[in-house]
Amino acid sequence: MKAIEELICSKYKGVVAPAPANSKACSPLVQQSIFQLASIIKSAGSDPSDITTAIWAAHYRKPERSADEITDLTMNIIGNHCMDFLPTDVWPETLDGVFQFELGVLVDEFYSVNPLPGKIAKAVLAAGYRLNESIAAQRATERDIAVDEMHVMYVNAPDTTSVRQYLEMLYDAGYRKGVTNG
Repeated sequence: MKAIEELICSKYKGVVAPAPANSKACSPLVQQSIFQLASIIKSAGSDPSDITTAIWAAHYRKPERSADEITDLTMNIIGNHCMDFLPTDVWPETLDGVFQFELGVLVDEFYSVNPLPGKIAKAVLAAGYRLNESIAAQRATERDIAVDEMHVMYVNAPDTTSVRQYLEMLYDAGYRKGVTNG
C-alpha cells in the first residue's frame, strides 16, 4: 500500500487539484480571478465563440504540456470534433489553434449547461486555465514599441497635418486594427 501511495504522490508532487466548479471554498485570490474572468466573459456577449475569443485574447492559457499530451489533445480534437462535423478549412492549423479550439469546446459545453458568466469563469479556471502574465507582458511590450513608433511619426509630421492625414500615414506605415477585447 505504501509503495502505491509513494508512486501516486511522486507522480503528482506539487500538483494541486483544481477546486470543483461548484465549490464555494475559494480564496480571495481565486475569487478575484473568477470576478476578473467573469467580467471579460460578460463583456464578450452571449455567443460562445465570442466568449472563447475574449478569454483567449485576455491571455488565459493552460500550463505547458508534454509532447504526448499535445499529441493526444490534437488527435482527440480531430477525431471527436473535426472529422465528421467541420469542413477542413476551419480545422485548427497551429498549436495555438488547437489550444484555442480546446478552450472553445469547454466554453461551448459549459455554456449550454449554464450560460452565466461567473459559472463559465469558474469552469474555465477549474479546467486549469490561468492568466499567462508572460504573454500579456510580451503583448504590452509590442504595444509600447508600436505606440513609440507612431508617436515619432506624429512628432515628425508637419504642424498642418490633419487627423485624417495622420491616420493615413499610420495606415500607410502598416498599422492596422487587430482583434480587440472590448
